[in-house]
Amino acid sequence: MNYPKATKNPKILTKHDHERVDNYYWLNDREDTEVIDYLHAENAYTKKKLASTETLQKELYDEIVAKIVKDDSSVPYESNGYWYYARYEEGKDYPIYCRKKEILETDEAILLDVNVLAERRGDNDNSFFLH
Repeated sequence: MNYPKATKNPKILTKHDHERVDNYYWLNDREDTEVIDYLHAENAYTKKKLASTETLQKELYDEIVAKIVKDDSSVPYESNGYWYYARYEEGKDYPIYCRKKEILETDEAILLDVNVLAERRGDNDNSFFLH
């Protein structure tokens, strides 16, 4: 199986009076069927090439997960009157992003529960995914 080759389509980008060429800028268009088809081909190629490492991937994943403190949270930081942080819950694989208004002793507002997104998308198979 040959690897998929992305078409080079040069686009000149200018920032701070400096020009650079991005040959793959077209891959930013998430609505373009050519982009979607290319990404599906790339994913299929990767899956096939890494098939022989599935057992190792699972072992590494399990080893990493075993070292994670299951009910850990990040250090809160303040911005515009809110305290922001991420926390993990035991039995869940992904972070829950939260904030509290003005003081840390107030009720929590969940901004994004990545576990819910993973369930909706079917990503809860212990594989890696990009945001």
